[in-house]
Amino acid sequence: MNNSGIGTKPIKWGIVAPGKIAHKFASDLLLSDGSELIAVASRSKERAVEFADKFQINEVYDDYEQLLQTSHCDIVYIASPHVFHKQHVLSCIKAGKAVLCEKPVTLSSHDFKELQQAANDNQVFFMEAMWTRFSPIMDRVLEIITSGRIGKVNLVQANFGFKAEEDFSSRLYDPHLGGGSLLDTGVYVLTLAQMVFQRAPSEVLTQAVMTPTGVDGIGSYLLRYGETQLAMLSSSITTKTDNAAMVYGEKGSIAIDNFWMPDKAIIRTQESGEEIIRNNNIGTGYYYEIKDVEACLAAGLLQNPKRTLTSTYEVLEIMDRVRNSWGLVYPSEK
Repeated sequence: MNNSGIGTKPIKWGIVAPGKIAHKFASDLLLSDGSELIAVASRSKERAVEFADKFQINEVYDDYEQLLQTSHCDIVYIASPHVFHKQHVLSCIKAGKAVLCEKPVTLSSHDFKELQQAANDNQVFFMEAMWTRFSPIMDRVLEIITSGRIGKVNLVQANFGFKAEEDFSSRLYDPHLGGGSLLDTGVYVLTLAQMVFQRAPSEVLTQAVMTPTGVDGIGSYLLRYGETQLAMLSSSITTKTDNAAMVYGEKGSIAIDNFWMPDKAIIRTQESGEEIIRNNNIGTGYYYEIKDVEACLAAGLLQNPKRTLTSTYEVLEIMDRVRNSWGLVYPSEK
């Protein structure tokens, strides 16, 4: 399916796996007059009906494949646990449905390449749902960096950690479901570095504190980009951190609180002192990603120019190197 021809009609969405994130996504989707939520599928009929009632959805399925074969939706948003992403994305692509899949879109770069090839072969739009890239504040931050206003960037620092309840049966701790901080919060800090430096690192050094279930509770990452550029990053599901980012250039810096979906950033330069840029985010932040996907589908694009498949692949490749260093292999990969 080529996605051209959708034009000015509202984009029809289906949702797979109506969990916590899907509820937030659906709430933001309803804020856009360019989209319409028409279908939901869950392995639990009760859960699907409950979600459908809340968001006034007509098509309700307790079988993912049935949605793909029956629904007239243009695109499917996938919010299932990490380990199921690959099979769900592949099913969507083979059914000719455009796909927006939550991060990380696969467990490995190898799996991602398979999906990328399938999307290309079937000529369907495919994108990882990295909402941070579509934040108006992040848009402005990247424009400032590109303009050279803070000079050449030499250092990026970012932390993203929270203290989860110590429930070793939960998804966050379960290796069978891709648990651990790397896939949950590490993907954000690694993506931030990729967005700033716009290329893969030449060297990756990492350490982890593992949980009793064998997944990473805390991860630290030191990435080198050539001779003079570094990123110092951390992720955690066992310790709450400041969840802030700093970008340091030769002529200034940018501070970003809650960098994954910020409402302000502070720019400090030698020439003009301090400037604060702000944005009153619409909804919970997914709105901006949704609007960008609408534009891509209306234009008949097969990938998003702001968040290309190559950029997603580069982050997954870093995560592969990190896990190899730790000796962490998820059971689904064995």
